Order: sequence, then C-alpha cells, then structure tokens
Amino acid sequence: MKRWWKRGVAMLAALLLLGALAVGGAAWRLSRLDAADASVLAARWGAEFEPMWPALWRQPGAGPDRAQVPPAAGLRWAGTPGWRLLPRPQLRLNDVRWPVDTRLATEGELRIQQLTLALEWTSLWAGEPRLHHALAQGLSFSHANADTGLASEWQVQQVALGAADAGGSRAIDASLDLVLRPLQPSPVDDVTWLKGRWRARAAWFPARAERPAHWRQVQLQFQGELAGQRVEDAQLRIARWQHQPAQQVLAWDELQLQARLGERGTLGRLDLRWPALLLGPDGASGTPATGEWSALQPFPLKLSLDSGLPRGRYGAVHWPLWRVALAGQQGTRAGGQVQADLAWLGVAEGLRWDALVGQFSVQPAGQPERQWSLRGQAQWNARVAAWHLEGQAHGGAPEQAVWDGPFATQGEWRRWPQPRVAAQLQLTTLQLDRWQASRPADKQAAWWLGWHRWPGSLDLRVGYLTGLGLRLGSVVARLDNDGTRVRMPQFKARLWDGTLTASGQWAQADGRWTLAAQLQEAELAALRETLAAPAPRSGKSEPLAQGRWSGQLALQGQAWDTGALRGDWSWDARAGHWSGIDLGAAWLAPSGAWRVAEAGERTEWRRLRAAGTIAAGLAQGEMQLQAPTWRAQANGELDLRQAALELNWQAQPARRNRPATLRMSGPWQAPRTLVP
Repeated sequence: MKRWWKRGVAMLAALLLLGALAVGGAAWRLSRLDAADASVLAARWGAEFEPMWPALWRQPGAGPDRAQVPPAAGLRWAGTPGWRLLPRPQLRLNDVRWPVDTRLATEGELRIQQLTLALEWTSLWAGEPRLHHALAQGLSFSHANADTGLASEWQVQQVALGAADAGGSRAIDASLDLVLRPLQPSPVDDVTWLKGRWRARAAWFPARAERPAHWRQVQLQFQGELAGQRVEDAQLRIARWQHQPAQQVLAWDELQLQARLGERGTLGRLDLRWPALLLGPDGASGTPATGEWSALQPFPLKLSLDSGLPRGRYGAVHWPLWRVALAGQQGTRAGGQVQADLAWLGVAEGLRWDALVGQFSVQPAGQPERQWSLRGQAQWNARVAAWHLEGQAHGGAPEQAVWDGPFATQGEWRRWPQPRVAAQLQLTTLQLDRWQASRPADKQAAWWLGWHRWPGSLDLRVGYLTGLGLRLGSVVARLDNDGTRVRMPQFKARLWDGTLTASGQWAQADGRWTLAAQLQEAELAALRETLAAPAPRSGKSEPLAQGRWSGQLALQGQAWDTGALRGDWSWDARAGHWSGIDLGAAWLAPSGAWRVAEAGERTEWRRLRAAGTIAAGLAQGEMQLQAPTWRAQANGELDLRQAALELNWQAQPARRNRPATLRMSGPWQAPRTLVP
C-alpha cells in the first residue's frame, strides 16, 4: 500500500514539475519577446490572414499608390508589455505603432491603443507560437485611394478575431466610424461622401483541399450620411461570399440589402434580394435579383425592379435586362418601366449601361399627369463616368409645366486626379420661375443643394428659356465652375427680337455676382408687351410701341438684395414711338394738372438716348429725346424696390407756350404726367 502511495506522490510531483516547466517556459518565452521578435511573429500571422482582404473585393496589385513596405517591419509599442499565463499565454501591448503597406495608410502605419494577443505553442521549447485569438481596441489610420480619389479616416472601436475551430475558420467582429472625403485639396474638400458608424460580423473559412477560401454569415450595419443623404439604418447580409481575383471567381449566396433613407416622417425604404450569383473564368450563372424602393418625397412612389440572368464571365459580364417599374401610393398614379443592358467590365473595374430605355408617367394627387421617355448609354468606374441620354417629356397643365419637349445630354464626370464635370444639355423649354415654385429648397435632396460647389463646365442650349419675367429664345450658354465661383464666359440668346450677349460670375462664399450684358437691335413693341403697361388702345391694330433700340448694362450685387446693386446702364433707340402719352401735348396742358393720356396718344422721336448709374436700389440717369419738331431732355430716378419712377422733362430750348418742366411720377410701367 505504501508503495502505491509513494508512486502516486511521485507522479503528482512529476506532473507539478511538468506544469511548472510549461508555465516557466511560457513565461520565459514571453519575457524574452522583444520588438524584433514581435515583428517576425506579426509578419507570419499577417501572411496567414492576408488572403482575407483580397477576398473582400480587391486584389493587391500594381498601381500609382501600390508602394509597399515589408509587413510588420519595425513594430513598436509604448511601455512594458503586460502578460499572463492563464487560462492561456496572453500578451498585451499599449500604444502600438505598426508600419503597413503605404497604400493602406497615408502615414504608413496603424495606431492601436491596446492590442491583446492570446497565443498557443505546439512545443514548449521549439516552434513559433500561433495566434489563438486577438482583440484590437482604439485602432485608427487614414487611407488614400487614387482609384476613387477619396481619402478615408478610420476610427475603429474594436476588432475581435475569434479562435479557430478544427477546420481553421474564425469569426470576426468589428465596430468603427468611417469618414470619406475627396483626396485632392480643392474648394470642395469639405464635401463628405460618407460619414457614419459601422458594425461588421463575419466568419472566415480558409482554403482547404475540397473548398476555396470564402466568407460566411456576413453582416454589415451602417447608420450615418451618404452623399448628404441621411441613412437611418442599412443592413447587408450575405450567406456566403467568395472572391478569388487570381482565379477570376466571384460568387455569393443569399445577398439581401435593406435600408431606410431620409429624415423621420419622410423615410424611403430599399429592399434588394439576390439569391445567388457566380462569375467564373469561363461563364456566369445565377438567380435574378428583385427589389423594391418606396419613397414619400417628392410624392409617394414605389419602384419595383428585377434583373435578367447574367451572361459572360468574370472579366466581362452583362445582364441583358433590368426592369424598374413605378407605382403610386395615396392618390399618386404612376406607371412604366426602365430597361437596360448592364455590363461589368472587369479589366476597367467599371459598369456600362447600353440600350437604356425608359417610359413612365407620374400623376401626383390633384396634379396633372407628366410623362417621360429616355434612351441612351452610360459608363462609369471609380475614376470617371460618361453618359449620353436623350428623351422627351410631355403632358401636364401648360401653366405648371417646367419643361416640355425633347432633351439631350452628354458629358463626363471625373473624380481623379481632380474633380471635374463637363456636360452638354439641350432642352426645348426651361421655365426657371416654375422650377423654383415646384421645388422648394426644404424638399430638395441634400446632395442637389451643393451642385454649384462641384468643379466643372456646362454647355447649355435651350429652345426658349423663361425666368424673371423674360422669355429668351435660342439660348447658348457656357458655365464654368472651379468650386469657389461660377463663371459665365458666354451667353447668347434672342430677346425682344434682338440679340442678347452677356457674361458674368457668381461667388459661392458671399453670394456676390457681376453681370455685363448688351442687347442689339431689339424691338420696342416686344419690350412694351413684356412690361404689360395698362395703356389705352386706340382701337386700331397698330402696336403700342415701335422702333429698334440697343442697350448696355454692367451690374454687380450680392444675392437678391436690391439695395446692394451697383452698375451703369445706357439706352439708344432710333426713330420710333411709345403709346400712352404725348409729351408734346402735355406741355400745352394747364399748369399744375395731371395729364391723363387719351386714346391714340403717343410720343414720337427720331432719336432717344439715355445713360445713368445704379446704386443703393436707385437707377439714376439722364435722357435726350429728339422729336420731329421739338427736343427735350430729362433727369430722374427709378426706385427698383418700390418700382416707382420720378422723371423731370425740360424742353430744349425753352419756349413761352410751354412750361419749363414736366414731371412723370408713379408706377414705372404707367406713370402720370404733371405740368408744374
């Protein structure tokens, strides 16, 4: 009995000794760990998990921003590493600086506030420790991507890498804040493309003999802003995701995207489902995608879409048909569809829409129906987009139509190396006053409001353009925008049967603008019709005004403040007449009486000239009139804010049978004449 007891004690002592040796060996190995050893281990672990990242989407390769540094070379941390042995060897590092591939971080390093590594050794005295699980907290880095022209700022709360199971699969859980901005410094560098909080979960399955490396149970959650649009919440779920760029394979199973966009009370909802897709080196297959989009602004609509089966292969795949159908809600009627052939260009990493065709109509509750049709092509990738579209809009009440008739547009959008848009637009009609009334600012999408801050140029051709009470025909204009100001180097149109040319600019910082305009050989009758002065007609068909005239205007101001206007103006009219008052007869009226125009009265001249200035909301000037039998000159002012005229006429030379002056006062469209 004593013999068995002694053997038991000896075995227990041996076990304790082995445990002490194991614990001591692990402690000794951890205590001997320095920065160089940590760099070697990190490089090996990085090589083990590196296939995860190209499997998300991109494959590391050559490019302008692909300069690399050795993985994990020069790993360093602040203070003394903390470690413990149970329940397994664990190393804790604070304020870690980890040099990485410079295409990942602008500063060439990741910063981690605290990094906890749980280790396991296959041998106590030999071999390198394997990573059991890891937790990184307070990770931050910046990312410069020349392909997209965007800079990103990452603030990662934590990234947890779970323990590997028997098959080598691991779970990853991360939460982070991400901001995307334009990469190049420019006047629009304050524009935020994406800003918000992400939560990601997925399971990574490394390659095995019977299966390629892939992701499973992918879940992404986002809340924040996308291109100025509020995203209440968005969720992406994928049952399986496989991407092998070297083998030209992309596949997924059960992809579902759900999102709520907009402010509370006006939320739009998106639901996209794509059961399966496989793009391989020799072919493509899958299941059609379906989805719905519902929105409340500008009126309740529901869009349903479905796709055709993919064709082609990984490098060049296309979907012969995408259909988008519209349906109205709550009194809004809508219908129609958009069809397109969508192609994926693997080499250029871009998309192309060919044979884009759409016909649809919308009738909001209580409003007239509007119908649209369009046809064209579009192509875009991370750096550039090009498009060509043409179509037609018609229908609706004439007094509410913003534009009606054919349109055509083409252009290029470039995101790198410098943001730029070059576009051409042709319209039959464009009525700006109605556009402003139909699109109040508080109901416009946020990303539309900043259009003037995007550098680019626009060549515009409009059959006729209305705005500020004017109707212009055959408009040809060019707008150039550098992000700080919009310049109009060219503007040409037909106005009042004359030729209008203009140029100007508008600064976005303070709203200051300048305008120089010249009108040649305009028709006085057309001007009188625009003014719509309530002058009596003689019953005859002769026009209320007649003659040709030219004018010039140089003006500057700020926003729509009439009091801030400053400038000069001039007017020169050849032989003509103006109905509604006879200045020659007014001089013969009794002194001190208001002269009331009689039917058929008019003032004729051989030459009428005027020039003056504009300041503090007043247009001041002098006029010279040469009639067939008499001459006169005048000076006065027009109150632009009150639309009131004060003008004093004086005969040249003065005559006994005529008072020295005549006073014209009142609304500038139809002032009264007073004989002193």
